[in-house]
Amino acid sequence: LWIEMNLAQARARAGLARTARSEGDNDLASKEYERATSQLVNLQKQSPGRADIYVELAKLLDREGKVTEAIDVLEQGMEKVSKKGPLLFYLARYYYTLGDTDKAAALTARAEASGMKMDSLRRMLDARGAADESRSSPDKNVPATSIPRAATARMD
Repeated sequence: LWIEMNLAQARARAGLARTARSEGDNDLASKEYERATSQLVNLQKQSPGRADIYVELAKLLDREGKVTEAIDVLEQGMEKVSKKGPLLFYLARYYYTLGDTDKAAALTARAEASGMKMDSLRRMLDARGAADESRSSPDKNVPATSIPRAATARMD
């Protein structure tokens, strides 16, 4: 119960930070993101086998524009959790965001094999794959656009 309460509090802090940022209060936003990150790192240390903690920390880092750090967190979690589906989902999503469609496709297949629904990302990968085959090679290195929020998974 204590871990659930702290996880909920970290989510609330992240929400407050997003609201503060949207209202132009970058100082408050930075403080709340820092508090939420610290709280999630502490939870991660106390419960290293919980995928939801790694996912929440990765999502928080992604919102701060730290996609490679989010990937690092998820890859650390892959070594420690038994239910890897949610981690695979977000790894695939973030690699797609960085433009690494090959890695995103491989991770998508693994996530699907673990029972995750990857329909939206699968469609985007399929469309991009078809587009990449018809492009000239210089354009293949153009990073992918961000994945729509509809392509996110819920952990509840």
